[in-house]
Amino acid sequence: MRSYAFPTTAGSAFGWEGDGGVRDLARGIGLLRQTCTEAVHWGCAALARAHEDGVGVDRDPVAAAGLRAQSCRKLGYSESICRDVPYRPERFTARVTRGAPGVGPRPGDTCELVVSGLHEGPLCRGYFACGGVGLYGSEAGPSWIVCDIGADGQLVRMLDEHEGDGDGTIDVDIDAGRIRHEADGEVLELSISGHRFGR
Repeated sequence: MRSYAFPTTAGSAFGWEGDGGVRDLARGIGLLRQTCTEAVHWGCAALARAHEDGVGVDRDPVAAAGLRAQSCRKLGYSESICRDVPYRPERFTARVTRGAPGVGPRPGDTCELVVSGLHEGPLCRGYFACGGVGLYGSEAGPSWIVCDIGADGQLVRMLDEHEGDGDGTIDVDIDAGRIRHEADGEVLELSISGHRFGR
């Protein structure tokens, strides 16, 4: 059986391995629910595991999937939590319409966005480059980005507003046909000009 860590009101945790050592299972589940809300998310993954295994709660794969997705979307990608979702990789080309004067890509240059994977959240694995220079993620290690996927299984929107992680921010809006990337105060705006499937 898996290990479960339950938060306490003091911020520490108690847990168990196997069937031994549990003093108050109901209280543990209650505390997890307090730490998996609209405002707080760090208890969602453990609560998802409890629903998967039927430990302290009813076994409920649908609830488990929703809780995993909430954890992934709010806290970011974790290999042990965020599961693969079937997805056909997409590749977009885009032309620069606005660039930083004298720095980096210039208007008219062509850039590429590769969306190579999808996980619960949903989180897309993305890589954005201009002239072979990676601006967001890298070919070796694409970044995980919160995204929206349409009913047809294709990308609709991708958004990362956290500049502090080293990649800058990126906003991809397929319906509007635009990409906006900003890093170190330099803004790059692009118009999507092409789309195909494949890595």
